[in-house]
Amino acid sequence: MSLGAKLTCVSALAIAFCLIVGIFLQTVQTGKTTEELTVGEARSVGQFHAEQASRVLNGGMLVAKNLAGAFRALREQGGADRKAYNEILNRTLMDNPSLAGAWSGFETNALDGKDADYKGEGEPFGDGSGKYVTYYYNFGGGITPYHLTGLDNPEVNEYYTEPKRTNKPYLTDAITYDIQGRDVVLTSFVYPVQDSGGKFLGVMGVDLELNALSERFAELAPFGTGTVNLVSAQGTWVAHENPDIRGTKLDAANPTDAAILEAMKSGQSGQIDDGEVMHLIVPVAIEGYANQWGVVVNVPLATVYAPADDLRNATLIGGVVLLIVVIAVILLSTNAMVARPMTRVAGVIADLEKGNFNVTVPYHDRSDEIGAIAKALEAFKEASAGMQQAERDKREAEHRASEERNRTRLQMADEFEKSVGSIVVHVTDSAGDMEKVSRQMRRAANESSEQATVVAAAADEASANVQTVASASEELSASIQEISSQVARSSEIANNAVDEASRANAMVTGLAEAADRIGQVVSLINDIASQTNLLALNATIEAARAGEAGKGFAVVASEVKNLANQTAKATEEIAQQIGSIQSETHNTVGAIEKITETISNINEITGAIAAAVEQQGAATAEISGNVQQAAAGTNEVSSSIGIVRNTSQQTGDAASNVQAGATELAEQARNLDTQVKNFLERLRNI
Repeated sequence: MSLGAKLTCVSALAIAFCLIVGIFLQTVQTGKTTEELTVGEARSVGQFHAEQASRVLNGGMLVAKNLAGAFRALREQGGADRKAYNEILNRTLMDNPSLAGAWSGFETNALDGKDADYKGEGEPFGDGSGKYVTYYYNFGGGITPYHLTGLDNPEVNEYYTEPKRTNKPYLTDAITYDIQGRDVVLTSFVYPVQDSGGKFLGVMGVDLELNALSERFAELAPFGTGTVNLVSAQGTWVAHENPDIRGTKLDAANPTDAAILEAMKSGQSGQIDDGEVMHLIVPVAIEGYANQWGVVVNVPLATVYAPADDLRNATLIGGVVLLIVVIAVILLSTNAMVARPMTRVAGVIADLEKGNFNVTVPYHDRSDEIGAIAKALEAFKEASAGMQQAERDKREAEHRASEERNRTRLQMADEFEKSVGSIVVHVTDSAGDMEKVSRQMRRAANESSEQATVVAAAADEASANVQTVASASEELSASIQEISSQVARSSEIANNAVDEASRANAMVTGLAEAADRIGQVVSLINDIASQTNLLALNATIEAARAGEAGKGFAVVASEVKNLANQTAKATEEIAQQIGSIQSETHNTVGAIEKITETISNINEITGAIAAAVEQQGAATAEISGNVQQAAAGTNEVSSSIGIVRNTSQQTGDAASNVQAGATELAEQARNLDTQVKNFLERLRNI
């Protein structure tokens, strides 16, 4: 990679890093700001619609409160005919077309003390019991009189019993009714009626249809993709964009729904992010009612962060474009100001390497680093040219000196030949004396050779015996190897026997563990059987006692059957464990049989080892005989060696003569050495 490319890459990486850090910080800050703005706007939307819902709900509660006040005032003024009370209810529906019903329920003789007079009377005076429980409703077919139902049913009379218990206003949960083929969402506003002493007399209530409010909420789409929901204090979806969910309960098992319910209980605004959607909960205050409804504004997080994402993408695109422009500028500038001059300077260096010192060095007039390199290169070129000329002069001088040394060496060689000639003559005479001595030594050597022949014969016989010993030794070695092999095999089989014994021990241990597990399973079966009997007994008693309401206990009976099935499965597991114990027992017997077989093999190998030892004894006896023969041959060799000793003495005398001649020859050699040293000294001083 060129220098310009490297500089461009480094610059691009640095700029890209700065851009990435800047974009990241900008995105984080923008995301926070956008989230704060979006949350604030969403909270404003929630508060606005919470006020709208509160206005509707408080309007219903106000009508119920006014009805209670009217009935109380009329009663305190001495009472009136019940037709007057009915007219108040009827007029309330006429004056408030948004209401679906107006009703009243009083304790026995609590209204006017005339329940006995109206006993057996039907609408519009009650249910025939004489109590004042009149109900007027209008579901689009006109105002119709009826009476309250379920006052004696604790599962549905909470609208009456709760205000009676607390003596405070009450708002029923929003319930969806199928009225004339149309799903109608209703809630009831209930206000207690008290006498002057605060004693509970009865309740006044109105039914409010919430379909219009629910539909209006369903049409809301804050930020284009958001939704607005309304939740009752009892956790029912009053308004939801999905009609199938409207009228259903929030799922407490769902983390988001559970968080919404928890926020509503606190009575404070809350915010929940589930990773995909931001939920803002705004309480809906209802005058006189402690529990609050709630407006839930749902905004997808993608919508919340969309402006920040758009800004990030735009910044990223701009950064990429800027990075490309900067890289192009850096690449062009480095190519013009650095890469191209460096390429020319590199070409000059290549020419100088080849010995071309006539090349022109460019850019030496520049004041930057390139100029400094060019100036240094110019100085190097001039110095190299001078060194090249000095090298040529040196080679010429060395050539002349070499010729002079050759002439001197030739002259010295002639002188050396003259001075060494006499020494060579003396060396030749000494060599003649040494020749005579050599003849005497040759005769002694012949006699030694004859004696050596006898020694050789004895040596041959000894060699034969030694070969026999070697053969016996080989047999002995083979026997020993056989013994070693058999011993190794015995060791291996013994190891196998140990392994098999270990396996047998492990299998017995497994058998014990299986027995323990059987005990645990049996305990489990006993516990399950006890629980099964107890549950079956309870289910039978409760189902018989509950009658029609005992359907729930039928579920218990079903669970008892399932528990019985589990007992059967546990019994099957016991059978499997018993089979496992039997299998482990068989494996243990097989392992013990293998151990017995292994021990038999060890006995056979022990016999083989004994046979090999016998072979070793025979071979050892043979070796002993051959060693004796070798000893006899050795005696004969010893006598021959005595003769060789005498001959060696004669050879020693001859060697003395040779030594005298060698002494004189050594003297001459020293003279020759002196001359050679002088010669070498003169050669070194040339």
